[in-house]
Amino acid sequence: MAGFAVTDWYRSGGMNMVYGLLAGTDLPDGSDSIVVTYGPGTGHGYYTTAVRRAAQRIMYTVANSNAMNFFGEDTITYSYDPDWFAIRDGVIVAVSVVFVVSLALVCTTTLLVSVDKAKLRRKK
Repeated sequence: MAGFAVTDWYRSGGMNMVYGLLAGTDLPDGSDSIVVTYGPGTGHGYYTTAVRRAAQRIMYTVANSNAMNFFGEDTITYSYDPDWFAIRDGVIVAVSVVFVVSLALVCTTTLLVSVDKAKLRRKK
């Protein structure tokens, strides 16, 4: 089969996710704590193999879909930044400079005020 099988909501009726995956369902609609119960190292090798096979079929289908057409090792990708990115970056730099200058002025003013207060205390 080229592709993968997706179920409808599996919890309705008497459906069982484990049996569905073992029978060839690749993508069940819904979730369950089945992975913890039947995960690797629990002695359920058939289930682990079925999950790996399902993951392989899903990845194979996506890799060979129209989303990946003509994309290979020799594909050259180009990154394009709109013109407003340069304006945005300039504004960020300008705001950062204003912030740093303001911070320096506040720190200098605070330091000078505390030095003046210390001098006044010594004179008394």
